[in-house]
Amino acid sequence: MLKKFYKKAMSFIMAAALLTGVVPSIDFMVESKAVDISSMNVGDIIEFGSYPQSEVKDKDLISELDKEDKTWISYDYYLGTHSGFIQSGSADGTMYKSDYMRYADIEYNGEMYRAVIFDLYRPFDTMRYEGHFSDQEDNGYFPNNVYYFKYEPIEWRILDPENGFVCCNNAIDCRDFNGYVYRPEGESNYYSDPDCTNYASDYSTSEIREWLNNDFLYTAFNSEERFMIKKSPVETPSRDNDEYGCPSVTDKIFLLSVSDISNTDYGFKSPYKTTDSARIMRFTDYAACQGLSCSETGYSSNWVLRTPIDSYRVCNVHCEGYGGNYISANETDYCGVVPAFNLKSAFTEYDECGENAVWSYSDGALRISGTGSVSDSDEYGWEEYNDSIEYIETDDGIVSFPYDIFSGLNNLKEVHLGNGLQSIGKNAFSDCPQLSNVSFMGNTQIGDNSFSGANSALMFIYEDGNTEPALFAEQNSIKSLTVSFDEDKKILSFNGTIDVNKNLSYFFFKKYLLINQDSEYIYFTELDFHNVIREQIIIENEEIDAEFNGNDLTLHNVYISLEVLYEDGQYQISFAKMLSLLESGNYDAFKLIVEADEETGEKIFFEKVAYFFETIVTAALKAISKIINVITKWFK
Repeated sequence: MLKKFYKKAMSFIMAAALLTGVVPSIDFMVESKAVDISSMNVGDIIEFGSYPQSEVKDKDLISELDKEDKTWISYDYYLGTHSGFIQSGSADGTMYKSDYMRYADIEYNGEMYRAVIFDLYRPFDTMRYEGHFSDQEDNGYFPNNVYYFKYEPIEWRILDPENGFVCCNNAIDCRDFNGYVYRPEGESNYYSDPDCTNYASDYSTSEIREWLNNDFLYTAFNSEERFMIKKSPVETPSRDNDEYGCPSVTDKIFLLSVSDISNTDYGFKSPYKTTDSARIMRFTDYAACQGLSCSETGYSSNWVLRTPIDSYRVCNVHCEGYGGNYISANETDYCGVVPAFNLKSAFTEYDECGENAVWSYSDGALRISGTGSVSDSDEYGWEEYNDSIEYIETDDGIVSFPYDIFSGLNNLKEVHLGNGLQSIGKNAFSDCPQLSNVSFMGNTQIGDNSFSGANSALMFIYEDGNTEPALFAEQNSIKSLTVSFDEDKKILSFNGTIDVNKNLSYFFFKKYLLINQDSEYIYFTELDFHNVIREQIIIENEEIDAEFNGNDLTLHNVYISLEVLYEDGQYQISFAKMLSLLESGNYDAFKLIVEADEETGEKIFFEKVAYFFETIVTAALKAISKIINVITKWFK
C-alpha cells in the first residue's frame, strides 16, 4: 500500500511568502515582515521566526495533543558503545547514531507544537556513556513519556544595527558540536571522521554547523524570513594556535566566536574572561528537554562558540557561578546553542517598481513582490545588477509586466512567475541567451517575441490546463513540461522530456512540490542524459526502462518515492524536511527504497537523484554510473 508520509508536520514552514510567491493553504509560522534594524540600538530585542520553546503544562491541552496523529522523526543523536566511564580523553570512533530520541510536529487549533519522546537518556558524553544518565533526568524529563513544546516567536538581540547582526537572546536548543570523535592510537589529535581529515573542533565541517543551516534554518524560519537572512562569510581562527583555525565558510546561520563575545561594540565586555551579564543566556524548556545542563536560577550553564582551542576542544561561555565568563572548552554533548545571523534588510537593494510593487535583489536573485502591475520605466534601479541576475521570481499578486522589461540579461537562467500574472509584454525576456527554464503558475498571456533569442534548450513548465503558455510554446517551438497531481494516488507528475543536463532545475521542481504538499511519489515521463560512457553503466534488470542512443542515456517512467530509509528500518519524514536537506546539499534525504503497488505499478528511483539537480553538468558520468549500479544491485 502507499505509505502516507505527509502529515501536518511539514506545514509549519509553509507560511505565506510575500517574496517567493508560494502561498500554501495553511500558515503556522509567526508572520514576519521586512525588518530594518539600522535605526535601533545595540542590545535591543526583535522577534523573528519561531521555534519550540515553552513546555505545555495544561493537562487538557496535553490530552488533546495526545490524540493527534504523529509522524515521529529521529533526531539521529549519537550513543557511545561504552557502559560507563572510560579513561578521560579516549576516543575510539565507536559512537553511532540511533533513533532513541524522536520528535513530531503537530498543528492544533492554529498553533504549532513539537512532541518529544525518548527511550534512553541522551548521554552527556558519547565517548563515555551510552544513555545511562543525562541532565535530562535532572531537568525533570524521563524516558517513554511524551512532552509537548509550543512554537513561539524567537527573540534576537541586536549586536550591530548597521550591518543587521543579531544573536539569539537565549540558549534555544542543545546540540552536539560533533557527536563522532576519533583519536588514532598513539596520536594526540582528535578527528571527526575515521579518515582523520578534519579535526573534531573544526567548525567548517562540524555537525552543529550543518544542523544550523539545515534543520534549524528550515524549522525556525518561513520562506520570506529565510530570504531576509544574509549569507555571510564566517571566519574562524583558533583561540591560541593557528594550526587549529578553521577554513572560512559562507553561511546564513552560525555560532558566535570568542572575538564576537568580547567585542565592546556588540555590547559585551573585554577581555573575554571579564564577568559580563550580557553573556548570560537563559535557556528554553525545549533545550532543557534535549539535555542541556541547567542551573536552578534559570540560566544555562554553558553555550558553545565556534572558536577552536585545539583539535578537540572549542570555546564555551559559562554562566552559573561564572557571571558570563568564558571558560576553556567544550568536550560534551550538552552544548547550549545561541545562533547568530545578519539580516539581509541591511544589505539588500529594495525599491518601488509600481504603485504597489517593489523589487529586491540579493545573491543573483531578483524578486518582484507586492500587488498590481509593474510600471513602464526606463530605469528601475536593478540595472546595475543586470550582469549578475540569474533568477527572477514574482509574487502571486503581480498581474502584468511591460514590454522589454527583462530583455538582454546575459546570465539569466531561470524565471518563476506567480499564479496572479495575467500578461507579459512584448520582448519581455528577449535576448537572454542562457534562459533555460520558465515556470508559469498561472494562465499567463505572453506577448510577441517575449522569449526570442533565448537558449535553444528553453523549456516552459506549467500546470495542466494553462492553455496560454501551452499555445505560445507550441507556436514558437519551445519545449514544454506539463505538471499534474493525482490526488488519489498522490503522484506529482512531470510529463514531457527533460534534458537533465540543461532543463532539470531544482527551483521549479521545489516550487511545484511545495504547492502539492500531499505528494508521495514524483514521476518523470522521460529523463535524458548526454555524453555518458556506456561501458561504465550496467543495466541488467528488465524493470528499468532505459535505452542508449550513442553516448546518450534515456530513462522512461521514473518514479521516486518520498520515504527515507534509515539503518534500523524505515521512517517517514515530512516533505518539507526532505526539501530542506536537498537544498542544503544533504542528498542522503533521497536514499530511498520504493515499493511496488497495485495502483501505481513498478517504481524506479535514484539513490541520490538530487545529485542531478545541481551537479549533473560537471559530474554526470560518475553520478549516473553510481546510480545505475546501485539500482541494479537493489533489484537483484
